[in-house]
Amino acid sequence: MRYDHSTSQLFLYRSLCLAAAIFGMSERAHAVDGCKVMLCITANWKNISQCRPDVEQAIHDVERGRGWPSCNDANGASYQWATEATCPAFYSSYNSETGAWSGCQYNAILSVRINNVPWSDMFWTFGSTATSTRYYAPARAALGDSIDPRFDLDAAAWVPPPPAPVCNGGDSC
Repeated sequence: MRYDHSTSQLFLYRSLCLAAAIFGMSERAHAVDGCKVMLCITANWKNISQCRPDVEQAIHDVERGRGWPSCNDANGASYQWATEATCPAFYSSYNSETGAWSGCQYNAILSVRINNVPWSDMFWTFGSTATSTRYYAPARAALGDSIDPRFDLDAAAWVPPPPAPVCNGGDSC
């Protein structure tokens, strides 16, 4: 019997397509509604029982490289890794010997814009559903007292470190 390369390649191609279809279906079966997640994270999602599972699933998905869920009706949600420039001072940590920035308490930031205006920045850490949300003026006006107070409480409790000593000439610091 003659071995036919084209038949084996076709079989391999069909097997890969089937696997991709099965994988794709399983991904969609666990997908969350991106518009619901967007609405939830603009408010105090941890206190809204209908929001908590979806936001936690979205965070879980991003941690596994699946990307943030999209919403065609929204015009602005993006996430980025926390950097020295984007991490608030009270969430930043610095090397005690060199004074260099060494990291942020939260790994990532999800920024939401509504009508092209900044609404909120949700800070979160992979492997955890602990978040802190900075609300901008439009969100504060719209949501009133229903916002998550974590960011404001952390900012209010923060005490800036004392300034570094100034060395004069040959004096050791």
